[in-house]
Amino acid sequence: MKKGLVIVLISLLFLAGCEENNVVEIDGEKVNTKEMVHEHCSRQGTLEGGEVSLNYDIYYTGEILNIVRSIEKVSSTDSSILDDYEKAYKDIHAHYKNIKNYETEVIRTDDSVTSTILINYDKLIFKL
Repeated sequence: MKKGLVIVLISLLFLAGCEENNVVEIDGEKVNTKEMVHEHCSRQGTLEGGEVSLNYDIYYTGEILNIVRSIEKVSSTDSSILDDYEKAYKDIHAHYKNIKNYETEVIRTDDSVTSTILINYDKLIFKL
């Protein structure tokens, strides 16, 4: 009886805890990623006066790249470092502001700057 209960509990935890989110939302449209392969890459590092966290999610089918989500975060107590990275990220993002299905965002806090880029390569549309 105990063995059966343990198997049921483990099965429930596995099913509830391992459910994947198969949807990515870009420009207000939900993209079903269930049939795509999802890879996550991350790296931590340091820079003079701060730390860097880089996270990338890629979704692809076969040899076709479908979606990329990039989240780069620079953390520092030196506001001049954060000012430089905030300006650099905003300058880079400005080049892509008129592209549909290419979302960018820069978030500044007291001790960090985060750059987020989300691209749906399947539906890139340039707005002139």
